[in-house]
Amino acid sequence: ELEELTGVFKKITSNDWRDRSQGLKALEDLVVGCPYMPEGQLVSMFDHLVQRLSDGNSKVNIQALGVLENIFPALGESTACSLNTLVPAMVANLGSTNEKIRWQANKAVDALTHSMDSAALLQNFAHCASHGGPRTKHVMLDKLATITPEVYRMRPNLVTKYLVPTSFAMLAETRGEVKSANTRLLKALYETMGSGLKDQGANLSPLMQSKLYEALKALT
Repeated sequence: ELEELTGVFKKITSNDWRDRSQGLKALEDLVVGCPYMPEGQLVSMFDHLVQRLSDGNSKVNIQALGVLENIFPALGESTACSLNTLVPAMVANLGSTNEKIRWQANKAVDALTHSMDSAALLQNFAHCASHGGPRTKHVMLDKLATITPEVYRMRPNLVTKYLVPTSFAMLAETRGEVKSANTRLLKALYETMGSGLKDQGANLSPLMQSKLYEALKALT
């Protein structure tokens, strides 16, 4: 299997986009057929896929996202070994000017969300919502709102450590789509945490506290 992977990796890094495309197809077949591989091989595989998420050929880029969408269910929690590089690269594709890349990136992120424990994704998702490009912030805030209830049930400390500060930081946002997405996230947090969410805002500046209370008042 190692020799087979080495051959596939060689194709994926070829200068010819057709070879890269063939390599991606071979990799998908290999992983779906035998998803159990050592962590070192998994990390190397994801590193090669991440490179293709910035491929100069949009067809290869879209195909790489499709491969991720299809292998996430097979790999399940094993994907955790590469989240730090994988999630930012996928989120960057969510901000692409190419509509097909954005569409496929969204499907890939959703496939990841459905294939793993949401608690394992929270920190990376929150980081990308806070530090991602202007075209991706609102998308990631909505992804966070979706996983909030599940994570809070299992790991409430993660929500207060990563998610609440992310949402509070967005209170200063003026862009409409980001404000709307953050309102949806605040709603998910309030429905999950109740008055505990307001208590979390005790250390905010007076201006940000005012924005928080105003937002929460609109939700009740």
